[in-house]
Amino acid sequence: MKETSRQERIGYLRQQQERRHFLGDFIMALSNIIGEVIPEAAVLTLEETNAATDKVHYRESQAPTFRFTFPFT
Repeated sequence: MKETSRQERIGYLRQQQERRHFLGDFIMALSNIIGEVIPEAAVLTLEETNAATDKVHYRESQAPTFRFTFPFT
């Protein structure tokens, strides 16, 4: 296995683990905020989330992009 693909696989597995760990609490907190129950099926899969993020940050020109992340807590 190439080192790059190994690192990509490790990153993907880490994302899956973090998703499993935080998704339930996130959905519950968001449901409390909006006052409606959000089913887990309404949330994008990890692959869909990554594809959407890539589309948002993809750029054909030299226009600047802004990427902001924050911790769950």
